[in-house]
Amino acid sequence: MNRNQDVIHRAVGKAGIVLVAEGNPNRLKGMLAAEKKKMARIVADVPVHDVIVGSGEGQVEIKKLRTTLLKLPRVLPGAQVTVVNDRLRALGDLMSNMPIPKGPMPKGMRMPKGR
Repeated sequence: MNRNQDVIHRAVGKAGIVLVAEGNPNRLKGMLAAEKKKMARIVADVPVHDVIVGSGEGQVEIKKLRTTLLKLPRVLPGAQVTVVNDRLRALGDLMSNMPIPKGPMPKGMRMPKGR
């Protein structure tokens, strides 16, 4: 996700890795290319497909997304799907771009007075 709320979802199945993107297609092209590059580094032998959801040309409507995903060729056996999914989950913390602060949020904190 970026600041403009363009989102890329990742799905792992027998077709390989499917990146489902929604948002402005011009901004998504760069994000999709970067995400494909990351996936190729982690799991090199698994095909990576990308689908952009929308109503424009070259995009898939949300109501046709399921049938589009089901039409993708099945290339992975079930056991390898589990292995790929586990590998991506294990590396998920390392791949996140936005740092999240750890620990509880301070409640009654005051700003120090500058003298």
